[in-house]
Amino acid sequence: MKTNAIKPLLRAASGALCCIGLLAAAPAHADTVALRYAGPSATIDTQVLIPVRATPISIRMGAYDIERQSPAGSFIAYCSDPFQYSHGSFSAYDSRPLATHLAAAPARLADVALLFGNAYAGSLASATGAAGFQLALWEMWHDDKNLDFGIVQATAGTSALVRAEAQSLLDQLGGWTAGTPYRITVYASDDYQDYVTATPVPEPAAWALMLAGLGLAGGFARRRRRQDA
Repeated sequence: MKTNAIKPLLRAASGALCCIGLLAAAPAHADTVALRYAGPSATIDTQVLIPVRATPISIRMGAYDIERQSPAGSFIAYCSDPFQYSHGSFSAYDSRPLATHLAAAPARLADVALLFGNAYAGSLASATGAAGFQLALWEMWHDDKNLDFGIVQATAGTSALVRAEAQSLLDQLGGWTAGTPYRITVYASDDYQDYVTATPVPEPAAWALMLAGLGLAGGFARRRRRQDA
């Protein structure tokens, strides 16, 4: 019975160690990974004007499912690149932190970080929210934050709900604080659409809880060894 009680704690401790290792090993430089567009995650088909086409085009606006080849897995991402098309076959992508990718554009880096910190989690709750987030992301990353002008534009054919969601995010930008901390990663390709994704960064309280779990598990393990001896 004592052994069974210890095992879950040891498994939890092992998971916490893995998590700590992944955070500590996060690269500051670009790593190459093979990715492919696997399909829509939360999208709405609507019309917009973007640089990849000279005239308005109807596209799937929102969050996408992206598949990684090795190690095999998948994640949800937004398109950070309105200049190219996505691709359904595995292709080489450079993976780097957002801060590295936009180091030469600090104002845009700040805008994109605020957008993710304050609206990313909520954007995935609905297709409208995801599409509005995508449109606002393009405006903040590449354009003038005005939906009526510039290289990214809403049109008469743009979903009114998507446009309203994007405009709401743009209007809130000036009043946002840092928001939820995320590790934001950019996957960049020379030939195909770039993607950006975010993973939560554990807050100090979460770290303290994990470390306390490690200490508790270690104490149980030491006690068990003494009893066995």
